[in-house]
Amino acid sequence: MKNLTPEKQQATQHSLTQKEIEALRIKNSKLVRGRFRDYEVPGGTLQFSVGPIYKGDPTWTYSHATRNALVDGEIYDLPRAVAIHLNKNCWYPEFEHAPSESFIGEANLNGSARMSRRVHRFGFQSLEFDGEDISPTPILFTVEKTL
Repeated sequence: MKNLTPEKQQATQHSLTQKEIEALRIKNSKLVRGRFRDYEVPGGTLQFSVGPIYKGDPTWTYSHATRNALVDGEIYDLPRAVAIHLNKNCWYPEFEHAPSESFIGEANLNGSARMSRRVHRFGFQSLEFDGEDISPTPILFTVEKTL
């Protein structure tokens, strides 16, 4: 008889060498210039701490006490790791109802909820054009004909 239980596939982990880890640490600690965006509270201020990402890294703290809290719309020089954190990790899921296939117009007891989209809370728009793109979504440009 065939086993119907799915088997977990072994995830192949690429272990980094000490030299590769050090190169990543140096790359992520370099400063990038950009504009902080607060999508939840336009014009608001953000206080937070992030890190350490790699062993030996500092903890980056932005607060009113140290007078470096991030204000919406202002331009800052932040470590690349902090900019990536603001763009990639600061979101919450929004869910929608997913009706079951057996729905006939009565109360749907078998339906479920599924994640419909990610709502970004904060962002960091890079003002540097060289290097890797750290934005969460591609930027679209619109060209209009001028008269």
